Parts: sequence; C-alpha cells; structure tokens
Amino acid sequence: MIYATVHRTVEKDLYSFGLPPELLGLSAVSEQELDRVRSWYKNIDTDMADALQYLNKDNLYLFPELKQKILHVASLFTYDINEQHKEETTKIVEALREKNITALHSHIVEAGRIRKFLG
Repeated sequence: MIYATVHRTVEKDLYSFGLPPELLGLSAVSEQELDRVRSWYKNIDTDMADALQYLNKDNLYLFPELKQKILHVASLFTYDINEQHKEETTKIVEALREKNITALHSHIVEAGRIRKFLG
C-alpha cells in the first residue's frame, strides 16, 4: 500500500514537471533491445507517443543526471508535443521557483486536466 502511494505520487510529480515516467525505464534499453521489445509489444510506439506528448524538454535542466538519457529515449520514437501541457508544466516550475503555492496548485490541476489524470 505504501509503495503504491509513493509510486503514484512520484509519477504525478514527474508528469507535473513534464517528464513522463515511462521514459525512465527505457533509458536503460539499447536500440537492439528496443527492437526485440517491439517484436512482442506491438503498441509500444503508440503508447510511447501518448506518453511523450507530455515531455517538456525545457524543464529537463531540473534533472541534469537524466537529461541526455531522456533525450536519447525520446529520439527513438515519433511524437508530437502537447503544447498546452508544455505551457502548464513550464508554469508549474515558475510557480515552484516563486514559491507561489496557489498558482502551483492551479497549474498542477490544469496539467492533470489536460492529461485527463493527475498521475
């Protein structure tokens, strides 16, 4: 129970910063391994495009140790950025930097509304 709660919290937090958590696991997979995964996981490209639409590359400076790995994983898939979500995740970081809790809450909720889930 505690693991599930922590996992959902971390997942929501990552999405709120514009970092889909699906990218983290794939950062350890080589291109050859990804080809093998594609052979049995037929919808991986569609599923990753769905997740990658919420990537905000401008916020990756928050994760310097992950930035290059995330960019590499993103380069393996075709996707379109959801510009509304990108705008909200940029505002989330700005509100956090300014310690504006009211705006932070508002932008987190709006980003979740755009995704149709909080995390």
